[in-house]
Amino acid sequence: MIWLGHSSVIVEFEGKRFIFDPVFSNRAFAFQWIGPKRFHPSPITVENLPHLDGVIISHDHMDHLDYGTITQLSKRALKFYIPLGIGETLEHWGVKKEDIIEFNWWDTRKDDNVEFMAVPARHFSGRGLFDRDKTLWCT
Repeated sequence: MIWLGHSSVIVEFEGKRFIFDPVFSNRAFAFQWIGPKRFHPSPITVENLPHLDGVIISHDHMDHLDYGTITQLSKRALKFYIPLGIGETLEHWGVKKEDIIEFNWWDTRKDDNVEFMAVPARHFSGRGLFDRDKTLWCT
């Protein structure tokens, strides 16, 4: 496991490499001139990431789902494993529909030799004032 800051980590298992909740922007907000700043600079840039087999998103808070990072990663032909309801946002940001795999709570899916399961977390979702709990959140 390689920790990249806050909740962003790269994990290798079963011969595959996934990045969880990647955020490479300097601020966890829609605009980079306002909002909470990173405590530390990222130890790597998106361009310098090693080969990845997929992106796993836990929920849609801005400190877990970053527009700038997702638009860069969408150019890599990766699968995006996400909670139900976030797919529309990713498509709007340029991720191809066929690269998006949405999970309802307790859904499972096996890709190659890796099995994914969306487990509900004690949390909530939302990116703005009026969208609380409109999408799911998972661990």
